Formats: sequence, C-alpha cells, structure tokens
Amino acid sequence: MRVHWSSWCAVALLSLLLGACDKSTPEQNKPATDAAAAAEAISPSWEAHIADYPKRWIAAEAPMYIRFTHPVISEAEVNTAFNPKQLSLDTKTPVNLTFTSTTELRIQPVERLPNDTEIRIRLSANDLEGIEQSLDDFEFTVRTIKQDFDLRVNSLSADEDDDELMRLSGVITTADTVALDEVKKILRVQVNDQLITDTIWTQELDNKTHSFLITGIMRGETTGNIHLEWDGAAIGSKDKGSRDLEIPAQKTFQITGVQVIREPNTAVEIQFSEELDSTQNLSGLVTLAGKTVNAVIDGSVLRYTPENLDSGELDLVVSGSVNSKNSKSLGSDYQQKIVLNLVKPLVRFVGKTSILPPASQISVPFEAAGVDSVQVIAFKVFANNVGQYLQDYQLTAATAATDTGRYLWRKTYRLPEIPRAGVERFNLDLSELMAQHPDGLIRLELRIDRSNSVYSCEQTRPTEPVAKMPEDSEGENYYDRVEEPAWYQQYYQSSGYYNYSERNNPCDDTYYYYGDEIASARNFIVSNIGLMAKRGDGNQLHVISTELGSAKPMSGTDITAYNYQRQPIGQGTTDSYGMLQMTTDGVPFYLEARNGKQIGYLRVRTSEALPTNQFDVSGEHIKGGLKGFLYGERDVWRPGDDIFLTFILEDKTQQLPANHPVTLDLFDPSGKKVLSQTNVQPVKDFYTFNLKTEETAPTGNYRAVVHVGNRYFDQILKIEMVVPNRIKVDLTPAETPLRIGNMPTQVTLFAQWLQGATAKNLKADSELKLSSRKSVFAGFEQFNFDDPVRTFSGSAQKVFDGKLDETGNASFPVNVSLSSPPPGKLTASFMTRVFEESGNFSTILRPYELLPFDSWVGINIPKGSGYMDAIGRDEDHPILIQTLNAEGKAEAQRTVEVNVYEIGWRWWWDEESENLAEYFNNSSHRAVATETLVSDENGRINWKLEKNKYDWAAILSVCAIATPVTMATALARLFIWAGVTIHRQAPTPLRN
Repeated sequence: MRVHWSSWCAVALLSLLLGACDKSTPEQNKPATDAAAAAEAISPSWEAHIADYPKRWIAAEAPMYIRFTHPVISEAEVNTAFNPKQLSLDTKTPVNLTFTSTTELRIQPVERLPNDTEIRIRLSANDLEGIEQSLDDFEFTVRTIKQDFDLRVNSLSADEDDDELMRLSGVITTADTVALDEVKKILRVQVNDQLITDTIWTQELDNKTHSFLITGIMRGETTGNIHLEWDGAAIGSKDKGSRDLEIPAQKTFQITGVQVIREPNTAVEIQFSEELDSTQNLSGLVTLAGKTVNAVIDGSVLRYTPENLDSGELDLVVSGSVNSKNSKSLGSDYQQKIVLNLVKPLVRFVGKTSILPPASQISVPFEAAGVDSVQVIAFKVFANNVGQYLQDYQLTAATAATDTGRYLWRKTYRLPEIPRAGVERFNLDLSELMAQHPDGLIRLELRIDRSNSVYSCEQTRPTEPVAKMPEDSEGENYYDRVEEPAWYQQYYQSSGYYNYSERNNPCDDTYYYYGDEIASARNFIVSNIGLMAKRGDGNQLHVISTELGSAKPMSGTDITAYNYQRQPIGQGTTDSYGMLQMTTDGVPFYLEARNGKQIGYLRVRTSEALPTNQFDVSGEHIKGGLKGFLYGERDVWRPGDDIFLTFILEDKTQQLPANHPVTLDLFDPSGKKVLSQTNVQPVKDFYTFNLKTEETAPTGNYRAVVHVGNRYFDQILKIEMVVPNRIKVDLTPAETPLRIGNMPTQVTLFAQWLQGATAKNLKADSELKLSSRKSVFAGFEQFNFDDPVRTFSGSAQKVFDGKLDETGNASFPVNVSLSSPPPGKLTASFMTRVFEESGNFSTILRPYELLPFDSWVGINIPKGSGYMDAIGRDEDHPILIQTLNAEGKAEAQRTVEVNVYEIGWRWWWDEESENLAEYFNNSSHRAVATETLVSDENGRINWKLEKNKYDWAAILSVCAIATPVTMATALARLFIWAGVTIHRQAPTPLRN
C-alpha cells in the first residue's frame, strides 16, 4: 500500500516521483515466467476446440469467458441459462453459465470469489456439440487479484463560505472492486483528538476508486492537528499506518500544500489556507525554474498549467508578497522542488511493421527512457512451421509459440547514450541476424528490469537480468509435468512477493511485473512482397502483389491459398499488373507468395478484413448472379380484390434457359400458404401473376415469395379493409425540409373531388405528430449524427381546424417548438382530413423531414480488430469528426468540443443500447478526457483516441459538441487483447 501526500508538511520529492496516478490493473501484458507459460498450456485433446480462456489474473467479481473455435451449442440456446454443472470451481463457488454466442461461454460467479486465491476451473465436454463426450475435463488455473489499496490525501483547503473552516479530501484506490462500506473501515480520522464520524464518501462506477471529504474543520487560535490512521484488514490487506497533518491557526496565512495534477492535463496547484485576493497582480510573484509563470487564482488555489513539461527537478518559488482577500501576506518566500515530467524506465518498438524490405542495412527503431541497456531475446519460427503459426496468430502477433520455433539467444545491449531526460529513439541493426536466418520468422523481444534501470534507488542494482532466459518447449504435457516440491519452488524458483501497491515504483520488481512498457516484442521477416487480397462471391479471390520498395506491380509472383488445415486450395501467378484472380476450393485462411528467393504471407480470415465503415459501401447483394424485382399496380388491396403482380428477372450471365418457370407463393399474415401460381410464358423477362383473395380473407401483411430455381425473392403485400378516398387531398409546406429555425412556416392545403369538381367550403383539419428518424446526409452516410444519450417522445397536436375557401384551398401557419434537444433529425407527419357534407372524410398522411439544428456534428469510429469489433487499448485509434451546416454541406472552421465518458461494464452487459439515455440521466458521470478542436476547410477533424489512456474492459462514449447546441455521440468498446528525441547514431548490430 502506498500513501500519497499533498500537504505542506508531508510533500517529499520521493512521493512526487513515485506517486503518479496509474489505474492499471494486473491483467495482461506481464512478463512471462516459466510457471505462467506452463499454466497457459492447453491439453492436446482440447487444442482443436479452445480458442481462448481466462489466464493468470482475474477480478473477483468480473465474468470470465471461454471461447471455442467452433459452435458448441445451437442458436436457440444462445443467451439462455446453461447447466451450471457444466463447469466447477475448486472454491465451490456457484456460477451462472450463459452462452453469449454459439462459440462463447460467459462464466459469472454467483458470489464474490476470494481475493489472492488460486482457483482451478474444470469444464466438462458433456452436451457440447462437436466435442468428444469422452474427453477428460478441460482444466485451467487462474488467480484472483490480491486486494490492496493506495491512499492519496490532498492538501487542506479553505472552505468557500467560511475562512475559519477547512476541508480535507482524498482518494482510496483499491486493486480490485470492493463495497464502499468495507472501504470506510480502512480510514480513521481524528481532528484535535475528536473522532470524525460524518466523513462524506463517494464511489466511482468502477467500484475501485473511493473518494472521501471531511468538512467543517475548525481553525483555532493555535495550530491544530489531524491524525489519520489506515488499516486494510477490512479488505484483506495487511497494510496499516498513520500520519499527522497540521491545521493552520486562524490568523495564519500560509501554503498548505503543493500538488502536481497529471490527469487529464498536467497542472501545478498551490493550496493556501485562505481565499486569495483575486484583484492582485501576480506578475513575477510565482516562478518555476527561475522563470515567471502565469498563475491563475481560483479561490484559495493558485493554479499553473505549463505548456511544456520540463524534465528533472524544478524549483518552485512563491513570493511572500502574495496576499489573501483579507489583506494578509505570506511574509516570506515559499520554495519547493517539484517534478512535472516523471521519466520512468520504459522500452518499446516504434510502429507496427513486421515486413522489412531487403536493403544493405536493415534496422528497426525503438524507444527507451530511464535505462542504459536493453535485454534483447531472439526467437525463430521455422519456415515449415509458419503456416501452423498463422493458424493461431497474426503475422504481427509477436507471440513466442514454442510449438513452432525455438529461442536463439538473449543478450544485453548497451545504449550509445542514456535517455535520462525523456524518451529517446534508437536503432537496432538486424542486417547480420536476418542474413543468418533468411527463412521463417524472427521474433525480437525488448525487455528491461532493475538491472537495466538508471532510476535512483536505495537498493543495490542487480548486475544480471532478474528473470532467467525463457526455455523452449520439448513437448511435455502441462498436466503430466514433474514439479519440484513446494518448499523448493518457494525458496529457489519463486520470484518473491509482488506488492501491488509498488506497481508505480521503478525501484521495486513489482514495477517490472505489472508495467505496460517494460517489454515489447515484434515479428520480423525480410521480404519485398506486398500483398492485398479481396474475397468475392463463389470463392472468388482477387490478389494484388506489389514491390514494397517501389510500390510497383510485382508480376510473376506465385500465390498459393491454404485453408485453415494448411492444405492448398488454389494457386496462380500474378500478371504484368501484379494481379491474380483465382477460384479456391473452399474458404482460404492464409496466402503464401513466392517470387524468386523472397516469400510473403497474408492471413485472409474474414474477421480480420479491413474496416469499411468509413466509406459508403452499401449496395445490393445479388443472389447467385440473378436479380429480381416484384411490383403491383397499387399499394393496398381489399379482401376479394384482384391483385396484379409483375416480376422482372435479370439474368446477365444467361444461367437460365429461355422460358424458365417462375413460381409465386402467397402467404397470409399467419404464415399459411393460400395460393401458388407458376408462369412459364414470360414476355421477355417479365412474369405476370393474377391473384385474388377471398372476400372473407383476413387482413394484414401478406407475403409474396417468387422462386426461380433455388433462388427466391419476396415482397410484402398489404390487404386491408379500407374505404377509398372520394376527395383528392394535397398538403404542401412553404419549404422542405422543415426547419425549427424558420418557424413558423406556412402550409397550404388543397382539396378536389376525384371527378374534378372543386371541393369548396368543406370542413378540414390537420394533426401534426413528431417522431425521431435516423440522421443521414448525402455523401456523409458513414458518419453517425444521432445522439443516443438523448430521447425524444413526440405528442400529436392539431395545427388546423377550419374550412376550405371557394377554390378548395386553405393556408395555415405551423410553429413547432421543442422542450429539449432531440437525438437528431425528426419526421413531421401531417394527418389531414377533408369532410364531406355527410360526415364521411378523405384522408392523407404526409411525412416531411424536420431539421431541429442549424449545424451538425457526425462521428465515425472505425471497427476494431478485437472480439466483437472491440478496439485495442495498446494502440492509437483515429476518430473522424465531420461538421455540416444547415444545408447538410461541409462547414469549415466549426469549433467542436470532444468529451470522452467511461461507462460501467455492468450497465453495458445488462442493458440494451437504446437505454443509454436512461443510463446517463440516472448516473453520475464526468468526462475522463476533454479537448476543443476546429474543423478544416472540408469540415473534417482527425482526432486520435490515444492508447493506454483508458481502463481495460471499458466502454467509452465519445461525444462531440458543436457550439451552440448540436451534439452527436458514438460508442466504442475498449478491451485489452491481449516528446520524442531522435538521435542519429550508428545502429546497434545484432549478431547470432
């Protein structure tokens, strides 16, 4: 457990260096130890059925998922309760089992699992389709997160309404979810020896962030005392401690604390014991590193937001001439050292490229900070095993699959200069390494630990890497392995106890166990072959081969398509344009391309296709090369009416012989077939059908189904008991579409008897009803302009009730007003009636588009490559924002505010998307990131959702607001799946 202090008496440099806010949890991206690698092995009999399953760390309350490589239940069983005896935990905790799809099993413990406990889970093969029922149970081990906590105490601040009172706030962050009542038991506060019992507690949606506030702390004539004690026993933590804070006396004006805020933007906050004089001139009164800064007064806080984050320790000086609103001055200068930019040890590859074009010198860039050396581990996937590797991993997955390759070596490389001040870029020379291993895949892993760090620590720095070299697999079965005795493992093989609260401390091994940027891996292959592929109907595959070095077409490239079982199902050679069209014998899984001595690979798995939702790719799906269209002579028929239908068939490829029979079946609203006709004498490609229903036939939606061989086309027919209109009625607004900004608008009503006579002096009325519709603009169909946070429910209102004039005309104003902004576009439906003298009436319904805004903002979020299109946390994602004017055209120089909100996973799982508005209306939520942007000359904004900035397994709502009122929102799910200085130095060579 780490305690963070931001008070005048307890701010130390070490806490500033080590107290950075970090919401990471012990989930993925951890160094692989031998025990962990063994634990992730799958029994050979289950390998063909299991695609993914929980590994290592899990949360005590979060659901777990097992994903299969093929459907194991029927569609009817999806989202229904499954037999709980299918799976068991050795903790005897009951679970609810639900298949969210035919290939995914959701495991939700009924009770909270015990923290810091290893749990053995067994899955039975019984009742699972496609799996041998005689298989032994699939077993795997997970461990729940060890519960721990961080305590952050902010500076004492003056009460806004009374300078004689102060308040104290802070945050307790737990490693795993916990009930707020249990968190309250951790902290005990005494003010001047009086126990505080009215502390105000709030809990964030993640159930891991718990804020407390103590108000009404009285300032006495002499200095007071606040005593804090913490004990984590209530949540299963052994950490405990205490600390005292000083309460300034009534007549004392002083600084109570300095705090460096790092999220969402870095800022320095200087807290005073009284509210500051907002009229004073602060020029030259606050300096940082000897430079005057522009600080802003906010009550009792002096805030400075730096434009540039300087590295290292900076001297902050506040002049004694700073005054309070009561004309008190500090009297003497206040000095303290602060750190704006925390440079912690890290290492990472730059970019994502795995294919390196041939060159005399082949080098790859990487970035590092806070280290003087980097461990490099080389692993090779053998050429004849690349297909097997691609069965489970993408080419860029960088997974060390020891069933397809072996480790080559591990070496420590000294950096040419130490990046102490920040992240710097270096290069690795791979020329010799790739020359020695020209075939297969080479995986390089960069890793750091305390033996590489230059971070100032009290402990002695290790001279050798802390973790031992990873070992190759020799085919041993995890379940049959021979283990050393427990006492031997604990003393000789254990990595020791990792204290979760030290996860931000580079001086502790825990930092290198939980950190996100302490290891980075990449696969590499040297090839000049670039591949693109597009799958079409009928197992058609279009392949394009280009030279990566010049982007020119690469002719003469031999392409072989393989299925998932690594069997060739098609082959061919690219033409002079580098193109090839082949028909495969089945569904291709990956391609292998050869040109001379060069070789390239491309996975063509359907789920990994590039997203196209940024473009208009709408169109008609042609069934087997045939197109058909069915139409009738009118839209509505009455029971007993003749129904004349015509079917048009287009067969461009001449698949069918002349006069091929076409059959039409008619189904009533209950789904019963009522008649069937076949036409074998079309007029060219026009087939006519004369249908008739009984006068007593039920009314409703009938379905006409046309069969052409094994293809079918269908159309809904409406058969209703309707009274035909005797009067022609027309209603025309002064402008279309209607606009709220131009209200009131004039509407003209015209009526005429069907025989042509004027419908003069007849009574008429018109009713208007508003409803929501999808906001679509021509040319911008790929953007979402609707806001799911808002709801709209329109009521009907009568807009006209009067008589037509001598010419059958009437004109009336329509004024639509909205009590709250709708989600997007609206439909204004006018229901108009014109009455005959007898009381009968003719009616029409006229819907018109209604635009409630004068400007629009649309968002396009590309689909991710993760499960259910989730976007990865470990990479940046481009977000396109489009601004439009009232005419639906691109609007330049429009100011847009982008906010990112985090949504609790429980809501996302339990609620439907249409309830998002209810969630936001009933929840306390705040933006986790805010940014103001301006659109370019095309009305376009290219914004980036930054990697590693948001919690794993989070659902983010990205909200773009255009001043003053228009707002559009889109949703994206995030799951973990799974200042740069450039130096021009000679690349570090890698040799075997």
